Amino acid sequence: MPRSCSVPFCTTNKLKNPNLKFYILPNGSTEPRRRTRWLQAIRREDEFGHLWDPKSKHVYVCSQHFITGLKNEDIAHPDYTPSLFPHKKTKCPRSVLQRLERRRKREGVQSAQPESPTSEAPIPLQELERKQLYEELYNLRRERDEAMKERAEAIRELETLKMSVNREKMTLNVKS
Repeated sequence: MPRSCSVPFCTTNKLKNPNLKFYILPNGSTEPRRRTRWLQAIRREDEFGHLWDPKSKHVYVCSQHFITGLKNEDIAHPDYTPSLFPHKKTKCPRSVLQRLERRRKREGVQSAQPESPTSEAPIPLQELERKQLYEELYNLRRERDEAMKERAEAIRELETLKMSVNREKMTLNVKS
């Protein structure tokens, strides 16, 4: 069986697309945080509506879901996790890479890609603006995490209610 992409609505496989690269889902024991980030980015659900966490070691994501077409080992790089999905609106890949380059330039980190001679010099963010952006990012992540917890609690409550309803039905059937 050929390698095929596990991203929802992506139909690529190694036979139809021999030029694509297929990256295996990070291992949960060696790279648990990266695996979680990939699974959250893919946003695939299991049959119970929970975040999909496959047990198989043969789960792949094709290079179409990475901005540069290659996964990257640098945690700050946008291709550390897949980010391009056909079912989601995403930011322009070029702008994401440009933002990474600007950040690296501000922080004095060597660029991952050679700069083109026509690229404009980035305008550095003021410290206050940067702080506000980080605070907003933190708040958004916290809200997302809270929403995910609430959703999980609601699903558990729904399952409990379903079981109660089934018990009542069984009780009514026994009495009849």
